Amino acid sequence: MGAWRDRVALLARGLRCGRPPRPVDQTARNENPRGSPIRSRLRLPQPQPGRPRAHLLLIAVPVLVLGRLHQGPAAVGYVWGAVGAAGLVSTLITGRLKTRGRERRLMAGSIVAVALAMAVMPFATSVLVVAAALVAVAIVETPFDIAFLTLRQRRTDPARFGRVFAVSMSLNVVGTPVGLALAGPLIAWSLNGALWFAVAATLIGAVFPLLVIPARDES
Repeated sequence: MGAWRDRVALLARGLRCGRPPRPVDQTARNENPRGSPIRSRLRLPQPQPGRPRAHLLLIAVPVLVLGRLHQGPAAVGYVWGAVGAAGLVSTLITGRLKTRGRERRLMAGSIVAVALAMAVMPFATSVLVVAAALVAVAIVETPFDIAFLTLRQRRTDPARFGRVFAVSMSLNVVGTPVGLALAGPLIAWSLNGALWFAVAATLIGAVFPLLVIPARDES
C-alpha cells in the first residue's frame, strides 16, 4: 500500500514543480565529499516507521473479510480498490500543500491518525466498516508520504541521488519478508490480537520522525 503511493507522490510533486533540477556547484560538492552512501543515508530521514503493519494488513484484511465476515473474494478486491482510489485522490490533493519546515510534525501526526483509523478494524461487523477504516488509513497516511519524500529529496545532495535513494528504497522494503512472516503466526493466534499489534506498532512508530530526523530548517 505504501510502495505505489510513493511513486504517485513523486509524480504529483514532479507535476507540481515542473522545473528542471539546478546544477550542483563545486561548493556543494566540497561541503559533502564522497563517502559511503550508508553514512549519507543515516543523515537523512529514515525508512518509514509503521510499514510492518501494512504487511500485516495484506494478510489480515482477507482473513477478516473472508473468514469473520463471510464475504467473497470480490469483496476483498473492492476493499483494496477503494483504498487505492482514496490514496490516489488524497495524494494529488495533499501534494499541493506547503510542507516545508513541518515535515516531522506531519509525519508524526499522520502516523497517529493511521493508528486511530486502524483501531476501528477489530470491531468491524461489516465489510463497509472495514472499507471505511482502510480508506481513512489511505487518506491520513498521504501527508506522511508527501512529507517524507519531500524532506528526503531536499536533504539529499543532488550529486548523490542515485546511490542514496537506492539504499533508501532497499531499507524501506527490507522488512517486507519479516513483516509477512510475523503476520501469519499472529493472525493464526488471534486476528484481533494481530490487528491490535499493528495499531500498537504504528503508535510506537509515531515517535521516530521526531527522535531520529534532525530538526533542521523548521519554522
